Amino acid sequence: MLQPLRNALRTLGRPLARAVRQALETPTPPTSIQPVKIERGPAKGCEILLPVPSELAVNIAAGEYETSSIRLIEALVQPGDICYDIGGHYGYYSLVLATLAKQGQVHCFEPVAELAERIGLSVAASKLPNASVHATAMAGEVGQMQFRFAGSQSLDDSMGYLTRYGGVNTPRSQAQYGEFAERTIPTTTLDSLVLPDPSFIKIDAEGAEAEILQAGLVRMARAKPRMLIELHGVDLALNVANILGPMGYRAFAAGARSLMMPVLWIHHSDARAIESIMNLPGDPVPQLFASDQ
Repeated sequence: MLQPLRNALRTLGRPLARAVRQALETPTPPTSIQPVKIERGPAKGCEILLPVPSELAVNIAAGEYETSSIRLIEALVQPGDICYDIGGHYGYYSLVLATLAKQGQVHCFEPVAELAERIGLSVAASKLPNASVHATAMAGEVGQMQFRFAGSQSLDDSMGYLTRYGGVNTPRSQAQYGEFAERTIPTTTLDSLVLPDPSFIKIDAEGAEAEILQAGLVRMARAKPRMLIELHGVDLALNVANILGPMGYRAFAAGARSLMMPVLWIHHSDARAIESIMNLPGDPVPQLFASDQ
């Protein structure tokens, strides 16, 4: 009685085993840049060029990319705002900002020409005429600098950095820097821009954040923009705090604490923004730093 049953189970199991074997043997499809429709979140309906297949594309399409930071942006950016996106990468933040600031302007600064071109195509496909892309690096001075970046799709192209500022010191970045390509690129500063003053700035510049702020003191003192800054390590966090603290800024944690932590900076006189953050539904936004002013 048992042998016929064993034979029957083997017969039924062969197709399943074959399917599992084929799935394991199927090579991973190569990654390519393709348009992805954003299905949820503030940029819902926009189209963005992303590497596919990738976890990044899945998360952005589902509206699940960097949700803590995006939640704060939604609470702070108003329809008529002027926004700067410094370090555009694939342009997701620019699309979010341009969707929220429909009657305002969004200026995206991306030093890798190939990425800047893709952001421009995404902006056009998403029908966001209020967004402009500038293929230049925001830095501590106007001119030209050496820039190291991922020249291969096997490397992380979010970690390009100006060599003068040294990049960021994390195990992941150091493992890839040795294979980066290098080119000379144009640089600009916040204070040299012939653009309207911003009400919101997002900065993710792989270690150049303090120099960018230092070269924008005049504009920041005048405009007192709300700022979301990606801080890479304790030293950079202290440098940024030493710049923004004396200017009257308060710092709030925009995401989980790690080697790379997004921090929201709001001027102490911006009562509306502080109230918006304090009254957000869900988990409270922790204050990290308050100036003496």
